[in-house]
Amino acid sequence: MSILKPERKKVILRTPDFSGKEWLSSMTLTVFNNGLAWSVKKGAPVVAIEKSGDVAFEFKEAETAYAFNDGAAVFTDENEKFGAVNKKGKIIVEPVWNNAFPMFVNGLLIVQNEEGLYGLINKDGEVLVECQFDCMGIQL
Repeated sequence: MSILKPERKKVILRTPDFSGKEWLSSMTLTVFNNGLAWSVKKGAPVVAIEKSGDVAFEFKEAETAYAFNDGAAVFTDENEKFGAVNKKGKIIVEPVWNNAFPMFVNGLLIVQNEEGLYGLINKDGEVLVECQFDCMGIQL
C-alpha cells in the first residue's frame, strides 16, 4: 500500500524507466499497481501516470491518493472525506465517507460513516452491508 499526500512528499518507492521523460525526475511517485501510479509535483495537482511515464489523467479533486488496486483508487478530498476513482479518472464512489480501507478487495471497500460505524460498499458506491459495526477488516 502506498499513499501520496501532496503536502507531505513520500520517498519514491520504485523508479521505473521513463526513457526520455526528463520532466518526471522532479516528481514524487507511489508504487505502480494495476498499471498506474500517482505522481505529484509541488504546486501541481495529483496525476495518474502509466508505466511509460505518460499522464493517464489529472485528478484535481484529490488531496490524498492511495495506490490503485482492483481497478480503482481510494482518495480523500479537500474536506478529508473518502471516495474512489477508477483507472480512467471517473469518480466511482463520491467522497462522503469519514474513513475507508485504503483499497478495494474483490470489488468491495470497507467504509466508515459519520457515527464511526463500518460497512461495505461496491465500486458503484452501493451499500452492501449497512454501517453498523464498531470494526471491520479484510483477510488477505
